[in-house]
Amino acid sequence: MRRVLLISGVLFALAVVGIVVALLLFDPNSLREPLVTRISDQLERPVELGELDLALFPTPALRAHALRVGGSSPQAPPLLEVEELRLRVALLPLLAGRAVLRALEIDAPRIHLELDAEGRPILPAVDPSAESKAKPADDMQETPADGPTLAVQRIRITDASLQAGAWQVEKLQLSGRLHLDRSAEFSFEADLPGLFKLRNGSAELEGLGTDALVATVRGEIQGGNLATLRKRLELEPELAGGLEGDFELGLRDGELRDAQLTLHGRELRVKSGDVALEGEADVDAKLGERWQVDLTRSRVDVGEALRKPAGLKATISGELGSQPSLAALRNALVTLGTNQIPLEFDLDKQPLVVRIEPTTLELTPLAELMRSDELPQVGGQVVLEPWRVQLEPLAFSGMAQLQDVTLSLEHGKVSVSGSLRGEKTRLHGTGIRVVAGGQQANLSGSYDIASGVAALDGSVSQADAQALAQALLGKSELSGTLNTNLRLRGQPAPTLMTGSGKLEITDGRIKGFSMLEQVLGGLAKLPVLMASAKGKDLSRYEEEEFKRLAADFQLSKGLLHMEQIILEYRHATAYLHGTVGVVDGALALAGRVVLDREVGEELGDKRSGREKVIPIAGIGGTVSRPRVKLDASALAALAEAYTGQGEVREKLEEKLGKEGADALEDILQGILGGRKKSR
Repeated sequence: MRRVLLISGVLFALAVVGIVVALLLFDPNSLREPLVTRISDQLERPVELGELDLALFPTPALRAHALRVGGSSPQAPPLLEVEELRLRVALLPLLAGRAVLRALEIDAPRIHLELDAEGRPILPAVDPSAESKAKPADDMQETPADGPTLAVQRIRITDASLQAGAWQVEKLQLSGRLHLDRSAEFSFEADLPGLFKLRNGSAELEGLGTDALVATVRGEIQGGNLATLRKRLELEPELAGGLEGDFELGLRDGELRDAQLTLHGRELRVKSGDVALEGEADVDAKLGERWQVDLTRSRVDVGEALRKPAGLKATISGELGSQPSLAALRNALVTLGTNQIPLEFDLDKQPLVVRIEPTTLELTPLAELMRSDELPQVGGQVVLEPWRVQLEPLAFSGMAQLQDVTLSLEHGKVSVSGSLRGEKTRLHGTGIRVVAGGQQANLSGSYDIASGVAALDGSVSQADAQALAQALLGKSELSGTLNTNLRLRGQPAPTLMTGSGKLEITDGRIKGFSMLEQVLGGLAKLPVLMASAKGKDLSRYEEEEFKRLAADFQLSKGLLHMEQIILEYRHATAYLHGTVGVVDGALALAGRVVLDREVGEELGDKRSGREKVIPIAGIGGTVSRPRVKLDASALAALAEAYTGQGEVREKLEEKLGKEGADALEDILQGILGGRKKSR
């Protein structure tokens, strides 16, 4: 036995030495032309190959330099360029007549894939006649006498780059094994400059070189840059933030059949028009099953409606079809708190149409999710009937019912009910009933989402003005029975809308304001002095109640322009004109007050049976706290109403002197149409 082993060892050593000697005598460049011809025939592309050399240690290796495979035309860039390629051969299989590659090593290959008009890669067509001349590896393995068998125990590619249109892959590292049964497994990593990095990638393949290719590819996405991705894909919405996660792809028969994606977006900002989404988002999708987008850690900002971002706290999920296309995204379900909104859409159809299935929205949990200091608390329900929404260009249609929708304002609640109808780009409201402070207003109108223009027609009948103002403003010195109607047009802001209307308040009161007191009080201390001298009691003319306040108005630039305001008291009527501020209620009025005969007689003026007209220089302040300013002639007229003989005359002379009293009396007589006294 020992002798047999010794002989076998000697023979094996001689065989190895023989192989080494054969390799040393072998000229590798004799293979260059056949290799170039075979590869060129297979790919139907021009192939160039530099020098070939053979290295024996540490393992035999055939090294090829400057390999180049041409493009689809002489003007096109080359499909492949390789600086150096090494084929490391296992020694022992050579003894059995089988060429088994221990390793295939490729340094810095450069691949350039041309794309057609539809963005698909233009790959070289393999010549079937040339391919049929080579026996499959499996056949060769079964019949080694027919020729050597080729296998690769290890494949390693370093620093590869790939260019496909605007897409670029750099620093591609790949290593793995290629088996005789046309299967393989690889690990890889790569950088997509400016977009993201692929890490911990792996690929398992079967049926290599056949039409029945099966592959499973997994990996991690790190450092994703959405701003660069937006530019690369030429997306219109603003997109920024980072992206990371895992993916798994499955191919069968050369087509994508399975896919699973789990991504996390951080520091996101997605903005389209006035709507912006910020925060974090998670995406989980599996082809042929479900997809979901988790926005519970995101905020939404919709411009003027939300000056501060509000928490969104929403998830969107749906069915993902078995085919890898946008058409597979359908039957989505948007979850907002306890609300679920079913959607149907086909993303691969143009224009894109989203269908909202019938549902009922509970606004209280929805408001909790969207809470913002700029928005009131909301309650009630919105019952959605089927809606059809076309996104580009925007158009929609459908119906919705507002059921006891409540807005909790600072000073009270406002409830809204009625119907909404969508048509093209406009929302129409009909039968809208608004209740504030127990008082009802009836509204109808429309809002055009595309132009931002609103139209509003409204009326209030037999309402309590004070209760209404209390609910909206928190306080009101104005009370009475309110009747009004208005018609407004324009963008929904006090300074942008225009329109007209009528206002009437009957049996009202302005607490703390009496027109007669304001008018009579214009003389400051002098009326009090004269009244006490004549023994007059004017308190019954300090009434705050009025019989009627009526006006027609035009709205422009945030002001109500009024040609005539009638404020009718029991003993006097004011005729005013000017403006009232919509936002702050500021008054800028002027006009006149007409005192009835009873007031004039009570004040001691019995020389004329006519009503007395007192000019009003201005009324300022606010609607709830007006302030009257009289001109000099009005003050003189009022003073004359108190003048007379005896004690009053003495008091005037005592305060003003004889000449001053005479001058004042002469002026007042002229104002009231009297005759100057002779002295």
